[in-house]
Amino acid sequence: MRGALVANALTESISDAVQQGRDGRIQALINRAVQDECLVAIGLCADDGRLLQHTVGYPPTLDCKAARQIAVAPASACQAALRPPYSRAATTAPRR
Repeated sequence: MRGALVANALTESISDAVQQGRDGRIQALINRAVQDECLVAIGLCADDGRLLQHTVGYPPTLDCKAARQIAVAPASACQAALRPPYSRAATTAPRR
């Protein structure tokens, strides 16, 4: 649920930044969001499956395909939210 809330909150701001090519703005937004004590990392994926940006804690072995699979898996240990526009995936992992 936390992942979905974060993705919902960031969707419009990230969409605007993507359209304007403001990568620094995107990075600042996701870095700020991951300061939430319940989140470990956030990744932003392109439609073609490339990981566009991520926060420091994002697992290097978690590619966008795997993140999408986690997002649809029931009772996952990791929360993930796929948010439009551009089918970007915002993936968040809860702190333990």
